[in-house]
Amino acid sequence: MRQISTILLALIFTLVVGTGHAGELALDLLDTATPYTADFTISSPRGVYHGKVWHSRGRERREV
Repeated sequence: MRQISTILLALIFTLVVGTGHAGELALDLLDTATPYTADFTISSPRGVYHGKVWHSRGRERREV
């Protein structure tokens, strides 16, 4: 059973990564066709940072 799972995972990995398009497909999902503007906050041990993001298909601008 474990060997079948390993073979299945290797096959899925080969299909997804081997095509070379997996990364592009993932980026397409994140690159929405609807333009938007949003405020964002990032917290880290060094402090809290506030900024704004402007997004349109294929382009993004961030100010912190």
